[in-house]
Amino acid sequence: MKRFVFAGALALALAACGAPQETARLDGAGGQTPVAQLLDCARESGVSLVAAHRAGFGPGWPENSAQGIRRAAAAGAMLAEIDLRWTADGHIVLMHDETIDRTTTGSGAVADMTLEELRRFHLLDPDGVITTDRVPTLDEAFAAARDTGVVLQLDLKTVTAAEAARAAREAGMAGQSMIIAYRLEQALAAQAEAPEIGISLGFRDLDALHAAAAQGLDVSALAVWLGAGPPDPAFPAALAERGIEAGAHDFAAEARGEIDYAAFRNSGVELLASDDIAAAAAVFGTGHCPLPAAP
Repeated sequence: MKRFVFAGALALALAACGAPQETARLDGAGGQTPVAQLLDCARESGVSLVAAHRAGFGPGWPENSAQGIRRAAAAGAMLAEIDLRWTADGHIVLMHDETIDRTTTGSGAVADMTLEELRRFHLLDPDGVITTDRVPTLDEAFAAARDTGVVLQLDLKTVTAAEAARAAREAGMAGQSMIIAYRLEQALAAQAEAPEIGISLGFRDLDALHAAAAQGLDVSALAVWLGAGPPDPAFPAALAERGIEAGAHDFAAEARGEIDYAAFRNSGVELLASDDIAAAAAVFGTGHCPLPAAP
């Protein structure tokens, strides 16, 4: 039921962007699912949305935490990227590294530990300060996203695209989630498991995109990943003409304090993955595509 509450709230929140289009393939993005509506809103309104890298982090704020997803939403993020790994006893948890050494009070490989063993340790913030947070499961991340309306971007570590998409579908969160795919085969596997799920996948030109669509890729909730730095505006503009959105990042420039957020917006990027959510949101704003009210 909560999935439908989310979809209804998002439809109201995005009403100013116009009625959703019918589902389409390469000739234009659809707007039938919440994630597709959010992407369409950004493109149609000419705004950039902030995606919290590793669900955001900062003083007292550990990366890849359920509480971090809530803090990211409060700071202005519309999306939160999280990293997925299997535990030894078959649970999907959030962890970027193969081991828990860098980000928790414990040590060892995630794949060699049970969920109970992982729960014994606390997460660390970026400065190594111990927090009250513990390694979250994907279900807990879904709960945080459901509470806040944030769209989750599922980054595949040891979890396959099909497994991540299935988990999202079974949780009723496929329409509020995106798979970060690195190969077309992953995107197709995710869509086969959950047709309503969003996809982030890199393309360098329209020919490659056309070829992917010919192989069955549905682009109605696709964000084309362009990599680091503001892109040449011509490619995002060509994507926009086809109803497709573009995403990028520049973590190194953010770390140096040299990033030009406006340059991303002016180049036609609809999604910016960011390590400094508040700073990016201060430039981009969220007024045109607000987060839906919590159910």
